[in-house]
Amino acid sequence: MAVNVEKVKTFRTEYLHYSAGFLIALALIIFGYLLTTNHWLSGNVLAIALLAVAAVLMFVQLTVFLEVGRAEKGPKLNTYSVAYMFAIAIIVIGCSVWIMYHMNVNMGMTPQQMQQYMLDQNSKGF
Repeated sequence: MAVNVEKVKTFRTEYLHYSAGFLIALALIIFGYLLTTNHWLSGNVLAIALLAVAAVLMFVQLTVFLEVGRAEKGPKLNTYSVAYMFAIAIIVIGCSVWIMYHMNVNMGMTPQQMQQYMLDQNSKGF
């Protein structure tokens, strides 16, 4: 039985490609977990570091597993559609956080005042 050498090379190349992507993704996930649980960073620095790790992880998963941007020929509509999706997601998430922040600032109550207000409203009933 003849073995197609080209198919074996392609299989090995793809196997190594996916294995490397899996190991990189696993390392990034473990790094983000360790950042959080071991308290290596705190506050805003931790949030920024986790966002950076998430962005790199997302890039690895898109390029290795979904093969976005690896088109050999033709238009890169797949890449453009993913970029558009991320732009819309950033706009929606960013605006939601902005609205929640300003609602919190504009309430003008301390947590104790808010608790008392909620208790007063609860005692009134429906």
